[in-house]
Amino acid sequence: MLTMPQIICFFIMSLIFLGFGLFALISPIYNKLVCKNETTAEVVNIIAIRRSRHGRGSGASIFYHPVFRYMANDNKEIIVEHTVGSDSYPYKIGDTFTLFYNAKKPTLYYIKGLISGNWVMLLFGILTTPMSIASLIVLTKFFINLI
Repeated sequence: MLTMPQIICFFIMSLIFLGFGLFALISPIYNKLVCKNETTAEVVNIIAIRRSRHGRGSGASIFYHPVFRYMANDNKEIIVEHTVGSDSYPYKIGDTFTLFYNAKKPTLYYIKGLISGNWVMLLFGILTTPMSIASLIVLTKFFINLI
């Protein structure tokens, strides 16, 4: 049987995971809704970041993060590093593509057709949100039984 401090701790952890899950579900949809201004972006650099798997030195992979340049409000130049990296990214320096940005916050963008980061966020949200809700329900029942 769980004690009251354990229930409270698990309840707080479940709320945190629920928050992360909801953010992961809403963020890609929100970006698509608010990024309405269309522009052409160019890949100006690709940053290679070495990441090791499982915290060990062996089996390290290199992930490539493209850096985009595009013109936003009143021809203001925006340069952003894409937050999602891949070991085999579809872009090369000099490539151009259509990008949609938020007029109020031009560094917030959406790339039509690119799902690399979106599916990870959506999958995380789809997995954590129901599990968090289920654990909150179970913990609430434990809490009610203790009272």
